[in-house]
Parts: sequence; structure tokens; C-alpha cells
Amino acid sequence: MPLRNIDGQYIPSFFSIILETNDKINVAIEANPATFAHEFVHYLQDLILPYNIRLNLSKIRWFYDISEIACRKGYLKRPFEEWNRDSQLLKLQYQYTIGDGKFIDQVADIGEPLISSEEFCAFDESFTRKQRKSTIYKYSIPIDNMSENYNIGARDLLEYIAHKIERKHFPANSAVSQFPYESVDILFEKYGLSRLPVATRLCIAEYCLYNDNPIRFMFQQFLKNDSMRAFFSSDDLDPKEIYQLLLLSGFQTTDGIAESLLHKTNRRLEQFKTDLQTGYGRFPQIVEWVSEVSKFAKDRLSNRFIFTDLFHMSTPELHNFMKETISTVGIPLVMNKKGEYISFPNTQSQEERTTQEFIQFYILENFLLFIEDRKANSCPIRKFCHCNYTVDCNGGYLFDREKRIKKNDACPFWNFLNAYKLSDIQYR
Repeated sequence: MPLRNIDGQYIPSFFSIILETNDKINVAIEANPATFAHEFVHYLQDLILPYNIRLNLSKIRWFYDISEIACRKGYLKRPFEEWNRDSQLLKLQYQYTIGDGKFIDQVADIGEPLISSEEFCAFDESFTRKQRKSTIYKYSIPIDNMSENYNIGARDLLEYIAHKIERKHFPANSAVSQFPYESVDILFEKYGLSRLPVATRLCIAEYCLYNDNPIRFMFQQFLKNDSMRAFFSSDDLDPKEIYQLLLLSGFQTTDGIAESLLHKTNRRLEQFKTDLQTGYGRFPQIVEWVSEVSKFAKDRLSNRFIFTDLFHMSTPELHNFMKETISTVGIPLVMNKKGEYISFPNTQSQEERTTQEFIQFYILENFLLFIEDRKANSCPIRKFCHCNYTVDCNGGYLFDREKRIKKNDACPFWNFLNAYKLSDIQYR
């Protein structure tokens, strides 16, 4: 589910920004600094927030689930439904916790959330090394002027953070959809926390995204917690003290597993490095980039609430931070709506190989969409290729095995399939 702005979007887990314009990328960035800053914040969220990193790793595991089946059977039936137990649980967790894809312009009143849940038992390979029982929850909000409820989730918090940083540094009078961009404000108003300054609300939203079910954690620990609401209603509340209090606190699961904020961050960053380097191990420049990102995240983004800090920065400080980040780890892909792309840092000394490898993020995203779409009847990156390369291809070769198995180094999708030993499989 893309995280959308009015004229831009960020593709979670695939490190790609899309600007909704036909202009050349550098022109579009110069002309739309607010949009670029908004999507840049989403990019940073993917690099440091434990909730986002968990999703990044899930996408890699889903792909390997698909690849294992394809290589064993010699074909892929679409839509793909042969998920193993681990992938089924990861998908269920994502569907329950991410929230809605809707945009609601005006919200006059909301009701109490309707909570649904599902229990499961799974082996915790990354942390406790034990079998653990877990429950996942979905929160649906009744809205006065809607026949359907709104599923509120992590997407609302991610968009709220990006929106508040954007509007702080690039003030605008244009209205936005209240859900998801102002979801946190609406919730805090309903539960008697409207006195809290925006920076503190943003800090709480950021803190909740260190939990695996951010919106449930917000309801439990803040919105429906009488003692916490009383604390936040104090007249002498110091935002700096709240920042430090949250930073030094941690989480405890229902089965008694406790973990500090910093420990969880470092653990997820190690998983980020290990799993992404394994997943993209056939592409050495991506492996190197993942290592640089992991180091940058630990050195510059961890042990702080980086998005709250970005909100507090002056606008020149924000611009300097963005430049530093781009010069250090870059941005793999920035595209316009035609599909033209560049990679950052976009310098003359940048190796062409690096750019070619970064498009693997785009290809993998579209491959995952393709294998769940029974109606797709051509190569999933056909438009991208026609926009960026000199090609004579109608995309139909994907379903012609005799054409597809012939080596074609000029075809990015063939190189992707070949790298994962998928160039010889059939698609049904």
C-alpha cells in the first residue's frame, strides 16, 4: 500500500519515491520541495522505525517463499496462494496493523473503536528463540458520515508524522484529508488530550511505531490509559521531559517479554542488515548500500526520536540534514509518473552498475504485485523499460518460455529472474 501525498508517494520496503509529474526528476524536486520533504520522511521511516523494518523483512521472506515453490514445481500459479505458515502470519499481522487505504476529507465525529482480533502461536526465531502465543488486533473507527468504518493503523501514524514535518517547514493553506493526515489530532481531541502540543503528539506517534502494533499500543498506553491521561493533563508538563521519558522506556508483551527502545532498534537494524543483504545477495552494490544504511541509522538516527527532532529543526537545518543523508546513503530510486528514474547521489562518478542494481527494488515490488494478479498478461515492468531504455518489446515474452529462457542481458527483468533462478519457470 503506497503512502501517498497529494502529488507524491513513497513505496514502503522498496525505497522508492514517485513524484506525480511528467517533469524531469531534478526539475520536479526543485519545483516541489514540500512534496519531496514529505516523501523523504517516509524514506527515513523505512530505515529506522522497527515497525517499518519488520515490514521490509516480511517482503523479502514472502519473495523467498514464492521462489522456493517456483523452483521446486517449475511453475507459478497466479494469484499465488501457497504461502507457508510464516508468510501467512506475517501477512495477517500486516493486514491487521497497517490500517486503511482510504482518504476521508472531513470527519465531524468518531465513535469508540470496534476491535477484532486473531490468535496464533509461532516460533520467535529472532529474539526469544521460543514458541510464543500472540494476538493481533484490528481497530475500526465508526465515523458519523460514513456507512463503512475506517480501519485505523500504522499508516495513520506514518502519514501524520510526515504531514506535520512538511507543514512545519513548508506552511500551506490547502486542506488535506483528515484521515490519515490528521488522525492523531482527531484521536487526541476525542480522548481529552487536545492540550498537548503538536510536537508532543508527534513524539508519542513516533514512539508507538517502535511497537509491532502501533495503533493498539497508542490506545492502550495513552488514549485509554487513565493514569497516563491524567499525567498529560498536568499544567507544568515539560515536552523535553516527555521526550526523555519515552526514550528511556520500553515495551513489555503480554507474555512478559521486556525490551528497551534502544535494544529493539539495534535488534531490528541487525535484522535489516542481515536479511536484506541475504535477500539481495546477488547484487553486491545493494549489499554495500544496506551496510552503509545500517551504519548511518545506528550512528545518526537511533537513540533519539529523529522525526520529532526534524520537526523541531529550523528549515535550513532540515535542508542540511536531508543533504547529509542523501550524500551519505542516497535514495535508491526517485521516479516521475511516466516511470523515468534517477538514483541519488546522482554524480558523474557514480557507477552505472549501482543504478542498475537499485532498480531491483522496483522490479521486486512489481514482481510481487504481478504474481498476485491473475489478469496481468505482460511483463510487469514494461512501461518502465520503454521509458528508460531503448527496447523493442511488447512484454508478452514473459509467457513464451522459448523466448524467455534465452539469455538477454539487456533485459532488466530477465536479469532479475535469472539471478533468482526463475528465468525457466512457467507462469499460469
